[in-house]
Amino acid sequence: MEPRCNYCGRKVFKNRSEKYQLCSSNCKKLFSKKDDIISFENRIKEIVKHKPIQILEIQKEFSKNEKFMVISAVRRLIYFHNFYTSQSKYELTQKSIIFRVKK
Repeated sequence: MEPRCNYCGRKVFKNRSEKYQLCSSNCKKLFSKKDDIISFENRIKEIVKHKPIQILEIQKEFSKNEKFMVISAVRRLIYFHNFYTSQSKYELTQKSIIFRVKK
């Protein structure tokens, strides 16, 4: 499995940090804001409670300038926290549908 960015969850081709796996300078800047990361993940967990939902539908609950942060939070919840899963075999897109993992 290829390494993934600790902020956005994309596959890392060139690491931009010495301590963490980060794919870009934008991710490096946003990764330092831990409170924002937690609040986005919690808001997404509130939106996606029981039923499968498309990522595009989740983004409608947020402003347009938060689009990157929303999809990054969804990727973290899928790839790192195993809170959700996706039927997509490839990278997540806005049209991907996510499901809550039953524990």
